[in-house]
Order: sequence, then structure tokens, then C-alpha cells
Amino acid sequence: MPNPIKLKRVVIKEELVALTGDYVSALILNQFVYWSERVKDADKLIQEETERMSLNGVLPNLKFDHGWFYKKAEELSTELMLNSSDQTIRRKIKSLIDHGWIYERRNPNYSWDKTFQYRVDLIQIMTDLSAKGYHLEGYESLQRTLNITNLQIGFPYLQFGGTENDYGDSLLQNGNSYLQSGNSGPHIGRTDLHNRTPNLHGGQAIPEITTEITTDSKLNERLIGAANASSTNISFNNNEIYEVLKSNLPKYCYIADNIPMHESYIESIFLMLIQHHKDILLPEIVIKACERYFENSCNLDLSTGDVSMKIKINNPIGYFSTCYEEAYKLYKVKRGLLSK
Repeated sequence: MPNPIKLKRVVIKEELVALTGDYVSALILNQFVYWSERVKDADKLIQEETERMSLNGVLPNLKFDHGWFYKKAEELSTELMLNSSDQTIRRKIKSLIDHGWIYERRNPNYSWDKTFQYRVDLIQIMTDLSAKGYHLEGYESLQRTLNITNLQIGFPYLQFGGTENDYGDSLLQNGNSYLQSGNSGPHIGRTDLHNRTPNLHGGQAIPEITTEITTDSKLNERLIGAANASSTNISFNNNEIYEVLKSNLPKYCYIADNIPMHESYIESIFLMLIQHHKDILLPEIVIKACERYFENSCNLDLSTGDVSMKIKINNPIGYFSTCYEEAYKLYKVKRGLLSK
């Protein structure tokens, strides 16, 4: 009996359509991420991205050595069953390059080789997805590292040894600085890539793409292991404050219309609370802060159950800190009234 033909499958992901603006570009970007996970040095690609984050993304001379792969426009069209011309595929790829989500180069070691090589910019993809209220599926650990790094940029004393007193009440006094007001909040993203052409000269030869298909579980272990190498060692398990956040943040705290905070935000807010508000950290205040977040930033349509944003929040972690400050002041007033 002949072996069954292996059928092709393509996946259109809502988050990538929202990011790129059309389903063809979303398919191509998803395919690039797919192949990036299957090159032999995929773990080193994750380490390279983690290193960029650890240095706040300011790496003008960084060589992008890992995660490169060959891909022809004709191959992409066949893999994705698009039946599109090479010119159409190239136009879509150029748009992805212009947005900073992928890099392109020729073979740095063989000038006669004209096949294009590509490398995804996971940091830029995750940053832009987060701005739209999404996350990159399968990269939760790397997203957590990115959120922690953004947190450290937003709260400099966490990085450089300052104290809460140095920071004072500036979060509450300047709470609106976390809202969209023309200038973006503290995020790693395009600020580290004024020149979208990376340092490609003298780079390593293209890594061979693995012929054996890696199982999802093994692949995830590789990616998580690399990302966790530079992530925090704080335990989230069996922590009362973390459990309160898990129960209440998705219920009250949204980052876009009908999109509540996902787990990586929950972990980053937990880290922010235990470092910035550790002396006034109580479950009751956490719950009130979640409620204040919703009251200040969201509208609920009672007829449909839809949640829409009153304001655009650029830095949900910083904005939650402002809400926590407000909740603490309300808590003190309540305690004062009860003691009378």
C-alpha cells in the first residue's frame, strides 16, 4: 500500500493579520517565524534576542549571526499555496522588511550566491504586537523577558539601585504620562533600530535547516530554556498577591478593545508591585487597583458585553502602578474612617 501523501497546511493568525494589515503578509511572516524555529541555531537566535533586550536594545554594532535561512519567493508561494507571482511575494517581503519585522541579506561568504537569506526580529514583532494588544504565540517566556526589560526602563531605580523614596509620588503625579499623548512610552522597539540594516558584513555562513521536524514540545523547550537563561528567578507559585492578580487582571484590566491582559503582563505587574510597592502590598489594594484600572480606562456595553477603551494606554504596567497608588490612598481613607 503506497504511503499517504503529506498534505500542506497553512494557518492564518488573527494577531499577524492585525499587525501586517493583510492575510498574505501575515502568512509570510508566520512562515518566516516557523522556519526561524527550525534552523539548527534557533536556540542561539533566542539568546541573541535576549542579549539585545538585556542591553535595552541599544546595540548599533550588533552582528546578527544566528537564525538566518534561505528562502526563495517561489518556494514561499508554493509552501503557502498562494499561487502568487514572485513579484507579489517580493513586494510583501519588502513591506515586512520596511516595518522592521525581518532582515534580508545575501550570502556573506559566497558572492556568487544570489539567494536571499532572512532573519526575523522577534523583539520588534513582539513589541508591535503588544502595542495592538496581542502577543507572539509560543514565545511567552521571551515576551516575559521583554516585559521585564521594559519595566526596568520605565522604573530606572529597579536597574540602578535607587529607592522608592527617590521615586516619590511621581507615578501618581504624572500618571497621564503613561497614556498616548504623542510621545510613546518606554519600550524596546524601533528606538534601537534607527538604521534597519544590521551589521551583516563578515557574518557566519547560513545555518543548515534541520531536515528532521522538531516536535512542538521539544521546540518549546529549546525556546523557553534559552529565554529563561536571563529571566527572573522569582517564583510565582503559591503567592497570594500573584493569585489575586491572576483572578482579577483579566477581569478588569484591558490593553485594547475586548483584549484583557495576558499572562506575561500579569507576571510583569507582579514583579513591579513587589519591587515598587512592597511595603504597602495587600490583596485588598490589588483588587481595588484592578477596579480603578477598569473605571479609569474602560467602558462596558451592557447590551453586548463588549469592553472598549476610553483611553489608549501605552504602558499598562506603569498605568497599573498609578492605579495602585490611587487604590492605596483610597485604602488609607477607608481605614481612617473605620478607625473613627
